Amino acid sequence: MSVREIADELGVATVLEGGVQRAGDRVRINVQLIDPETEQHLWAETYDSILTAQNIFAIQTDIARRIAVALKATLSSEEEERIEARPTDNLEAYEYYLRGSDLFRRPASEQNLRAAASMFEEAIALDPQFAGAHAALSRIYSYLYWLYFDRSDERLALALNAARAALEIDPELPDAHLALAYYYYRGRRDYERALDALHVARGKGLPGSEYYTLVARIKRRQGDFESALAGIRSALEEDPLFSGLLWDEGITHLWSRRHFEAERSYDQALSLAPEPLLHVHKARLYVAWQGNVQRAWESLRALDPTVPLGVLLDRDVSGSWALFRILYADATEAQNVLRANRSQLDSALYYLAYAEAAGRLGRSEEASAHYDSARAVLASVLEERPGDAIFHSELGVAYAGLGRKDEAVGAGERAVRLLPLSRDAVVGTEPLAYLAQIHTVVGDHDSAIGDIEALLEQPGWMTTHWLRLDPIWDPLRDHPLFQTLLQKYE
Repeated sequence: MSVREIADELGVATVLEGGVQRAGDRVRINVQLIDPETEQHLWAETYDSILTAQNIFAIQTDIARRIAVALKATLSSEEEERIEARPTDNLEAYEYYLRGSDLFRRPASEQNLRAAASMFEEAIALDPQFAGAHAALSRIYSYLYWLYFDRSDERLALALNAARAALEIDPELPDAHLALAYYYYRGRRDYERALDALHVARGKGLPGSEYYTLVARIKRRQGDFESALAGIRSALEEDPLFSGLLWDEGITHLWSRRHFEAERSYDQALSLAPEPLLHVHKARLYVAWQGNVQRAWESLRALDPTVPLGVLLDRDVSGSWALFRILYADATEAQNVLRANRSQLDSALYYLAYAEAAGRLGRSEEASAHYDSARAVLASVLEERPGDAIFHSELGVAYAGLGRKDEAVGAGERAVRLLPLSRDAVVGTEPLAYLAQIHTVVGDHDSAIGDIEALLEQPGWMTTHWLRLDPIWDPLRDHPLFQTLLQKYE
């Protein structure tokens, strides 16, 4: 691409271009500031230096100042302090930090997050006073907890401790306050304290893209999807090539049932970072939007023809189990696939999915045995995490499969109380969808239809296409209220 094309795509008035050559402990950096309209250099410089943290950061400071002069800009005292600051005196630690930061900007798969965490941990091991690495590590730990990759109190405590360590080392560091904001957001769903910490971070120089991103995510959880989209767009204006932001935009469009716009956002995100989990989100989109199972399969197989089941049955993707049921409508095939991928799957989800398939095949004893295994696993998990709504929902499904109606409905209703839509407009759809499933299985069809209508009345992943394709709703097919529902929300 030409410089002018790059500038147009990024929406910028000037382009900074650079190259680095390294040989042993020496480095040469070539930098040019270019006017895209004329493709003329506004400024250019070549730096030859020994590769040390002091030299590299001195060069970065000099480049920042020269750009300001070339653009006839005046740096504020806060900006002067920021460009003078050295995050660490250990160059190797800084390299690990940069690698971790690159991984963190990619879509939040477990592989990417754990790899990023290891980079930041290495940076801290080399320089325990590296506040930025502590702050970044805190955010990774909060994310691992949030996405159910490590849903333990210990992981959450590590996130808080890392944020506090960053604040103790450098209380003026914006990223330290941002890490605390993400801890309250992801670890506690305490949106007000998250916003308080976020505003402090902004006041200390947090870039607009970071600020607007978290504001948007909080607004989405609060059910304000228009404000969430506005925040994401503001962030994208400053950081248009951040694939994670485009992913956020796609999710927000999907929940708003703007399916065409969601597809566009997902495609842009995939062009920047082709992550398997994004294909699961896109498959969910095609079911919600068009009821198109073939397109869903095409999306899943775009990167991996075998489609790792551990990616497909992901607790962080609302409706993932329903997507599995739709894709593997043949219950025998579903069981075969589950057995072949047993090692990838969470035990409770494996037992529940297998039991459900067995029930559809009329194998009641086999289904009961697997539902009981799921019940035992989930009961053990809930001893450690009694406040986790999703595990209560899954326990309710297990009880329903065992014919224990009162316990099933009680667990499902408790999940809805723990995580109502008023507390989380995104993940809060899951306990309600599970409760509808529980009511369907135990034979309380009127209540199930009421739950489904509550899901259709508000933003979310549920559509009439899901209802028509998902075999879990087969007992409701001939119910007049169910048919009325399909027509009403077509």
